[in-house]
Amino acid sequence: MHMVVSDNTASFYERIVGPSFAQDWPNPAQINDFKHHLRSDHSRQLFAYWLMKCSGDIPRRADLSPHEMKGLLPRLSIWEHVPQADAVHVRLAGTYVVETLAQDPSGHLNSDILPPEWVEAMRLYGADFYQGKAPLYFLSSLAPYGRRHVHIEFLSLPLRREGTKATMGIGIMDRVEIYKAAS
Repeated sequence: MHMVVSDNTASFYERIVGPSFAQDWPNPAQINDFKHHLRSDHSRQLFAYWLMKCSGDIPRRADLSPHEMKGLLPRLSIWEHVPQADAVHVRLAGTYVVETLAQDPSGHLNSDILPPEWVEAMRLYGADFYQGKAPLYFLSSLAPYGRRHVHIEFLSLPLRREGTKATMGIGIMDRVEIYKAAS
């Protein structure tokens, strides 16, 4: 697991690559270390649900039940990796995601709708996510289309369609409070 933190006047970012699920199952300490970074109850709930659905490998999209995630649905997004475009196609975005971004990313490439810094971070960690089958955690700030600045926690979890390759992802977005130490 590795973490990158950067801070400037416009945004604060924290990006954490979780333990890889590509070959051996991570040990409980690695999983708990990653889980410790999750700030929102919604992120912790999705991560626990995803872990429960892992059965020798990361879950397939078909393994997930909207009924079992009912309370999380407004905050969820599901996407499919488009390697030739070095982007993801957002298949579905919940109402909370749409409200937070001030637009609906469903049916669009992430590169057409998300802030460039977010897209670049997703590209930078794409190998960890798809080949390494590692969860990703992003803490970012955003002022969508002239609205007030909000801090966003985004947990991304790899999924399979069929076979063993991670080709999809499910993510949960939540607004969080950021407390920085006084200088």
